[in-house]
Amino acid sequence: MIANNGGGWFEAAIFASYCCQIKALRLKPWESPPVHGRKEDPQSWRLLQRMLKAGISQFEPDPPAALRVKR
Repeated sequence: MIANNGGGWFEAAIFASYCCQIKALRLKPWESPPVHGRKEDPQSWRLLQRMLKAGISQFEPDPPAALRVKR
């Protein structure tokens, strides 16, 4: 696993969040989840900004559900 290959717990946590967000958001292979939110990907960047403004971590496994709870 990642943690056993020298990546450490933080890289394992990022990867876990990445996988969960892809599933929760039903992203296409070329789309980025908010855990990797970059300005080069406007949709991911906007979602990340909404999450952070609502006090939700960029590592949240299910961003849509977390945003619904915050409303």
